[in-house]
Amino acid sequence: MKYFYLIFATLMLLMISHNGVAQTKSATKPVSYAYKSGDMSVKGMGIDKNTARSNASEQCFKKRMDMFEKQRGQLPDEDQALMIIDSCVNI
Repeated sequence: MKYFYLIFATLMLLMISHNGVAQTKSATKPVSYAYKSGDMSVKGMGIDKNTARSNASEQCFKKRMDMFEKQRGQLPDEDQALMIIDSCVNI
């Protein structure tokens, strides 16, 4: 039983010290992701590369939908919208 208390106390101290030594998140600079194609360019910002890329994809989709509506005077049908989504997700 004496060993149980010793092991238990050691584990508790390790758990407490681990949280105290763990690296805290420091304030990092925002990351940018730029994409340029023949007809447009977008730039996304975020806390990491994935977030920045996701923001750039959303901006791409909005721009392409606006361009489509401006040129044709109507919203795209489902197949055309899926092609626009694919083109913006795969940037």
